[in-house]
Amino acid sequence: QPEYMCMMHKGNANDIYIGDNKIVGGANNSMYGAYYLVTVFATIGTSGPNTGANNITIHNNDLSNFYYMGIYAYGLNNGRITNNNFHKKDRTVVTGSMYGIYAYYWQGGRIMNNRLHDFSTTGVSAAGTFYGIITYNYYNTLSTPVIVANNALYNLHTYTSTNYALYFNTSINTHYYHNTVNYNAIQTGTGTLYGIYMPTSSITNQCDIVNNIITFTGGTTGTKYGIYVSSSLYDVDMQKNNVYFNTTQAGAQYWGYYGTNYATLPLFQAAY
Repeated sequence: QPEYMCMMHKGNANDIYIGDNKIVGGANNSMYGAYYLVTVFATIGTSGPNTGANNITIHNNDLSNFYYMGIYAYGLNNGRITNNNFHKKDRTVVTGSMYGIYAYYWQGGRIMNNRLHDFSTTGVSAAGTFYGIITYNYYNTLSTPVIVANNALYNLHTYTSTNYALYFNTSINTHYYHNTVNYNAIQTGTGTLYGIYMPTSSITNQCDIVNNIITFTGGTTGTKYGIYVSSSLYDVDMQKNNVYFNTTQAGAQYWGYYGTNYATLPLFQAAY
């Protein structure tokens, strides 16, 4: 059965550094492991600063074989998740869904230079949903930007249901810059693939999706979207993103969605 977590911080503590570790959630030949591999949990501030987790850094770790979530970081002020390597490359059994990084209710911080890839050995799949990096920063402020930048996601062959490489949920002053999403591996199943996804009911203010590269040379036989923003009313700057399709896999392909489907960049530019 899955264990709950390998490493956890909860409560009032500042200036913690978790770095240069190899953290293994479970055996290669088992579907089980740590449910949350690393968790940092503080108190959110709905009308002021978060309390209990200031300047927490998770840097340069190798994080593998977690059951459900690699890093769950809740209520951080000026958090740092940087230069980490997430994978299950030697795991021969997988099941369910997974999250790589879940940054929830941050006020300021950086998620940068992380690699997420190979969540099973080649040929092993799971009928689950994949979430690469997800941010939800409803109580962030206009003076404390959250930057998600220079992350790379590739070899995403494992999960056959919906894949959300970068999931940009309800956020204030949150910015996705210079990330690379590469659906290069052939996936079984018909799940929809998203490079960057912003769902319905998102509330955005001063948010950017800029200079990201999203490529589809493999993937499932389902619909494929480069950038999906569910409403054209959302306040999002989407400039200079590169979406490339060259896959033999079936399924509709769209440069993006912004209230409606746009098959190509020129069609999107004409409307946006």
